[in-house]
Amino acid sequence: MGQNVRSIIRSLFSHYLRSFPLMAQATTINEGQAAGRDGKSAMINVNGEWMTEDALNAKMKVLADARPITWNNAILLTILHAIAIAGAVTMFSWDGLWLSLILLFTISPVGVTFCYHRMLSHKAFKVPKWLEYTAALIGGLSAQGPIRSWVAAHRIHHRYSDMPGDLHSPRGKGFWFSHMVHLFYDDPRMHDEKIWSKYTPDLNNQKFYLFMDKAWWLVAMSILPVLYYFGGWTYVMWGGPIRVILMLHLTWFVNSATHAWGYRTYPTRDLSRNNWWVGILAAGEGWHNNHHAQANSARHGQRWYEIDVTWYLIWTLEKLGLAWDVKRPRPYVQATSEREDELALGQGVSQ
Repeated sequence: MGQNVRSIIRSLFSHYLRSFPLMAQATTINEGQAAGRDGKSAMINVNGEWMTEDALNAKMKVLADARPITWNNAILLTILHAIAIAGAVTMFSWDGLWLSLILLFTISPVGVTFCYHRMLSHKAFKVPKWLEYTAALIGGLSAQGPIRSWVAAHRIHHRYSDMPGDLHSPRGKGFWFSHMVHLFYDDPRMHDEKIWSKYTPDLNNQKFYLFMDKAWWLVAMSILPVLYYFGGWTYVMWGGPIRVILMLHLTWFVNSATHAWGYRTYPTRDLSRNNWWVGILAAGEGWHNNHHAQANSARHGQRWYEIDVTWYLIWTLEKLGLAWDVKRPRPYVQATSEREDELALGQGVSQ
């Protein structure tokens, strides 16, 4: 009886995951690819094959549906959300809320945006090793998994952005798939170290990152005793599960919202957009079209109103002599498939 119930639940959940509708805003034809360059109006070049937007969406939906569901991820994320929601309701505290927001807007910009993304994934600048490793430890508090896996996933995203092979494009399965549902689907590039380590050759021989990959969950939980000491279980809840969930969604909005809503400054090969509210909340990560146009530029906000807190931090460190080889925006050159690997690995952009 119990096995039959579990089978029915899994069947319903599988059907639910595979029924996400397309999102029109996220699948608007890419202006840079659609018309003009090769005289093929409303067509998209996919690895040398010209396809309509609908055909590409259909192809990417088929590819996504072919991936088996990762029950461990689905169950873990569901439980974590349930704990965070229950904790926020039953243990509400203004002190706890402020603690959560302070940690969120410290760990996310320094650990994830500054370190994981711009420094490690794109090599947009260099800092002393002690500062690099300190920022990586702060990033570990985000509980976003092994560092090399994070970097590999991001480089894969740039290599195949909004094309077959992208891990979390809104094309095919829509907004929520790109936001978080893609994590419920298995992809060997993410769980097989032999595969994803191919995308992180610059990190594979650094003992610190090998250690962090194995102990990332210990690093993530190391803050809990400190929280308990200062504020008991209320601080543990707000500085732990609630803060982690908020931080995850903030990171995920960079994957979803900035490929769905906003304006485009550059005619990139993908659906990337510049989104003002993600730009503010995610310390400059919302200027995503700028980023995809020049992937390893340390500066994402390029106009006076494109607030980029992470860039201000990098600029300050450069002035203090603690950051060098800082890559800045240059005149835009349309990316080609041959250059995507270099762009993803943080190569090919001059000072």
